[in-house]
Amino acid sequence: MGTEAVKNSILIIDDSELNIKVLTRILEDTYTIHAAINGFDGVDAAKELLPDLILLDIVMPDIDGFEAIVALKTMEQTKDIPVIFITSLSTIENEAKGLSLGGTDYITKPFSETIVKLRVDNQISISNYKRTIENLTIFDSLTGIPGNLNFEARMTVEWRRAIREKTKLSILMSDIDGFSHYNDKYGHPQGDRLIKTIAGIISQTLLLPSDFAARIKGGKFAVLLHDIGRDGAVAVAENIRKAIENMETAQDGDEEVRVHLSTGVETQTPTSADYLADFLRYADEALATAKSQGGNRVLHHERS
Repeated sequence: MGTEAVKNSILIIDDSELNIKVLTRILEDTYTIHAAINGFDGVDAAKELLPDLILLDIVMPDIDGFEAIVALKTMEQTKDIPVIFITSLSTIENEAKGLSLGGTDYITKPFSETIVKLRVDNQISISNYKRTIENLTIFDSLTGIPGNLNFEARMTVEWRRAIREKTKLSILMSDIDGFSHYNDKYGHPQGDRLIKTIAGIISQTLLLPSDFAARIKGGKFAVLLHDIGRDGAVAVAENIRKAIENMETAQDGDEEVRVHLSTGVETQTPTSADYLADFLRYADEALATAKSQGGNRVLHHERS
């Protein structure tokens, strides 16, 4: 039996229990429905539940829908959640105000079941499509771990954080030894399987929540370690190298196929006078040296 698809979730914020019941009846077969009966509770619920869509009444006794959407759009957790206003106020001025505050659409009362479904389905489809595109950009499609664009963004954040907090920052630049030859000999499908396996090993070897691994391209990976010095970074790299060296190997007839990884390591406590580009270049230089010395080794960048 296949697993049941997870439903998109909708939060209804409306002080009328009757309106909530009607909207729930219309939408509950397709979506997971949550509800709040005033603006304050609705904003708190949105922050906790992070629904895929909010249906927001305009006229409410504590804070109205316009005030509620301002609160939602100023919070990092909820600012990107689409909001459809539900209202009996159908004037152009009210519609313009709601859209200018970040609303995506309007549903007017009394409710038409067809219109409610169409407007909600359209907005959910747009949101799901945007999320798919974002995931393709953020995550490497082959391995499921972050990709190069995600790594670059995270690297910039952690570099600035290390400067601000005066903490160490270490990076591992790793590459599968002889990966091009491996691809040529065993084929690209087998090469893809190898990349996925190594990505899994790297992810499983990292222990701290702040550790961050990404696939850069081909058989090259990067690991970012916050507040870890040279010895600790080299130890992490060695654990990864050994895990890959000792992983279950493939067979090519009677020949045992061994896979190895080379890693360059760089560690800094950066200041505003340092450059992120140099930090990355030093790790790449150490990686190149490790490969030139036969591969299957970890080398820390040495200042000349």
